[in-house]
Amino acid sequence: MMIRSKGERSGLARFAVFVLVVALVVAVVGALSTLSVTRQTTSTGAPEVVSLRAYEPNGTIVTNPYYKVGDPFDLSITAQGPLEPVAVHEVFGGTVYPNHSWNVSTTGYTYILRDVAHANDTGDHTDFVVVTFANDQQVESNDISVTIAG
Repeated sequence: MMIRSKGERSGLARFAVFVLVVALVVAVVGALSTLSVTRQTTSTGAPEVVSLRAYEPNGTIVTNPYYKVGDPFDLSITAQGPLEPVAVHEVFGGTVYPNHSWNVSTTGYTYILRDVAHANDTGDHTDFVVVTFANDQQVESNDISVTIAG
């Protein structure tokens, strides 16, 4: 059996206290970072929702429009949530079209995208939009089924 001096035992005790303090600090920092992540995800409010509807030539709003070539092709895009929409682009029949700027102070939270049913688009197509919000988050709308007759 080895006999230790009083100074050696207090050094070992100090090291044990140091290890406990470091472990406590790591645990507290971990708990605080978890709290801050929880606050960030709950403070943004409800998630952003984007809905897409189409106007038929008679003015009826539907989710499965039928157009003839040359008919006005108007889409109503509504964004809901705590963030402002800043841009929208359409994906029609698999083709991604360019962004349109969305200024909420001018249009509100409903954006009307206007076009005409084109001859090269005859047939049945899936159409949806993607809205970009102020924090660069992108949200897809619901799909609509569009029929364009020649």
